[in-house]
Amino acid sequence: MTETTKPFEVETMRYILTVLFTLILGYNAASQGFHDGVAEPLLGPITINQVLELDGWFGEEFMTYAPERFYTKHLNDVLQGVTVVTIMGTWCEDCKKYVPQMLKILQQANIDPAQLKMIGVDRDKDSPGGEAAKYHVEKVPTFVLEYEGQEIGRIVEEPIGKLEKDIIGIVKKKYPNKIPRELENAVLDDRMAPKTAPDGTLMEPVEPKADEPAPEENSDTPPKDAADEPAK
Repeated sequence: MTETTKPFEVETMRYILTVLFTLILGYNAASQGFHDGVAEPLLGPITINQVLELDGWFGEEFMTYAPERFYTKHLNDVLQGVTVVTIMGTWCEDCKKYVPQMLKILQQANIDPAQLKMIGVDRDKDSPGGEAAKYHVEKVPTFVLEYEGQEIGRIVEEPIGKLEKDIIGIVKKKYPNKIPRELENAVLDDRMAPKTAPDGTLMEPVEPKADEPAPEENSDTPPKDAADEPAK
């Protein structure tokens, strides 16, 4: 009995090994974009779908990020004719934070995807086809704003304030007539911009109070003391 079952056991083992070998080959084929467990960087032109498939780029931080609607509601008009060129490294933590934020801002502002161009670079800030060379990038991410093919400004590594506000600030500096009047002061003074409440509604801006001038040292009128105030 034992002798008759041995060929069956051998064939079964061969079948199992064949299946395992096939699975390993399939895994290796599917993992060609990985090296030592680390995903190979995306280089050259990158599509939105490729970014959306990046592991860990659209987690809790992305979901909880809320662009200021006071700014984003104007971006569709402000960015007419403007292309946002994003030079990024899929190996870069700052890119992992700010590129998804930029996508969320442009989506909320209903910007045409054709106005977004993304280029992946290696750690030397190069891309195989030389697409990034003309931008002379030293840090990533770098968001370059182009109008009619000419650069009008860029955000390097991280925004000064928030991405949506910095974008408007760049356009305002070059083309002030493109900026709505209600944004003119807000771009200069963030205290004038309403914030987004937790429920997504806009909160009214609060006019900052002017600081009271300090009393002059040689003034004949001494400063009023709190003890002199009449009791209420």
